[in-house]
Amino acid sequence: YTDRSLATRKMPFQGLLLAAHRRSAKKWAQRAAAAPAIADLMELCFKRMPKDAIEYYRGGAGEETSAKRNRDAFREVNLNPSGAVRFAAVDTSATLLGTKVSMPVIVAPIGSLRTAWPEGEAVAGEAASNAKVMFALSTLTGTRMERVKEVTPGPCWFQLYLVGGREVAERGIARAKAAGYQALMLTIDTAVAGNR
Repeated sequence: YTDRSLATRKMPFQGLLLAAHRRSAKKWAQRAAAAPAIADLMELCFKRMPKDAIEYYRGGAGEETSAKRNRDAFREVNLNPSGAVRFAAVDTSATLLGTKVSMPVIVAPIGSLRTAWPEGEAVAGEAASNAKVMFALSTLTGTRMERVKEVTPGPCWFQLYLVGGREVAERGIARAKAAGYQALMLTIDTAVAGNR
């Protein structure tokens, strides 16, 4: 990810910060590219991120029953590729709710990605666009939704949490529509915050 987002901010010692960010981004990108599995990426995160941020992404609420069930569900999915079979071409493209994507993948909305990387939501959106897959932005973004859409020319959806009342929700919907988000994902599972 380029450092153009940091370059637009007005902050003291900007040159030093940009240089440090470039070095850090290059180093961590090389390490991430060399990681052979998700567990290796997680280990890199544990080295780089503060403990509270790691727990936000790693953990769940209460006894973490739902988080455990989700992990177990993914472990039960097996890919069974055909061997010794000739294909003229492989096409992973799909159409998701009328939008053509390179593969049936949606980058799910994750709140507070900025705790993992500066303008993390913009980074994720840009990566999704580069891969030609769907991107969904959380209401709990740490990066302005307009900024995220600016670097995400591909398909974008906006996830709306019903927090802050009707007026706040209506303003969020209007901003998302004006910025170019194509769909609204309504999330109603946060009537009470989880015990984390």
